[in-house]
Amino acid sequence: MQLLSNKIIVLIYLFSSCLIFSQKNDTIKYWSNADKLKITDFKSNTINNAKMSASSNLSLRYSLSEEFDSIFYIESVFNRYKSYFIDKKEKSQWLLKHEQLHFDILEVFARRFRKKIFLDYYNKGKYLDDDALYSIYLIIYRDYIQMSEEYDKETNHSINKLKQEEWNIKIAKELKDLVSYSHDNYIKLFEED
Repeated sequence: MQLLSNKIIVLIYLFSSCLIFSQKNDTIKYWSNADKLKITDFKSNTINNAKMSASSNLSLRYSLSEEFDSIFYIESVFNRYKSYFIDKKEKSQWLLKHEQLHFDILEVFARRFRKKIFLDYYNKGKYLDDDALYSIYLIIYRDYIQMSEEYDKETNHSINKLKQEEWNIKIAKELKDLVSYSHDNYIKLFEED
């Protein structure tokens, strides 16, 4: 009975995910390995007092279904209209890659979030309520902010090209190590039950 219940929940989740991702929303860009950031994604017009040459407005979104406690969404999101890129010339590709890595770092933490939920709750059959989910989110998001700040400091906001390359390699490895918890592969974990 539990197996049938889990499969029904997964089917509902998959259907809901298809609806969410099929929406045409110019404001939001979800993280995708196949669809990297482009200079044209940065659409903010409010860059008068900009301290940096570029800034990405990123957020880690999650939600828990009110009807089924084991359905939740965790997404890495880029907000186009709150992100700016001052110099939109071709020579800015290095800075664009720096901003993409901020998005990739966020995705690493989305995958860590999914992994924690799967291993500590779903896999053990434990109940996950809003308060527990929020507590985990706060820890994950705090760690993301800390790593993102460390990244900017070490790379001097992309100026230190050697450190930038080190970070590129580090984050690519983390994304690969956590590939089971990417959005699409994560869904498959629930299908296997």
